[in-house]
Amino acid sequence: MPGISREAVEREKTRSGAQHTWRGGHDRETVKNALQADLQVIRKENNRQAHLELTNIGADHFLPTGTPDRHLTILFALLDAAGNVVKEKSFTLKRTIIWRPFIIDLWDTRLEKNIPREFVFSWKKDEMPGNSTLAVTVRYHLLDEKRRKRIGYKNSTPISYPVFQRSVPSAK
Repeated sequence: MPGISREAVEREKTRSGAQHTWRGGHDRETVKNALQADLQVIRKENNRQAHLELTNIGADHFLPTGTPDRHLTILFALLDAAGNVVKEKSFTLKRTIIWRPFIIDLWDTRLEKNIPREFVFSWKKDEMPGNSTLAVTVRYHLLDEKRRKRIGYKNSTPISYPVFQRSVPSAK
């Protein structure tokens, strides 16, 4: 957030602060640029592991931020040659709170700035045909789908979008 000097309240002294004019989670490129993702597949005999390291490199606060509805999901999916899911594993990074009678944080798995976090998915080479694929997707969610339905929100733009996607041969 760029620095700015202004009156915080009309007819008061000018003071320094931070300009809060950005698109944040509503701008895909802003979120993509805030997230560094590195994927490595480790192959040892019959064992395979995908290691996805995520780092918040662009937000000076947790990623995602904003309302507690915002979250990231990570999906590892092994796909056969026809694109059918054979095995998958997912992770969710979010802040979970109780809203009433006052806000209580239950847990928080979001990404802190500059602290890498690793997510691992394992499978056996002989479980998959030779032409199978590992697909890895990280999605940014502005709103949880269950909550969207519960509050009756009729969105005109998507409430989630991919910020990282990779596909690699899984059996090699």
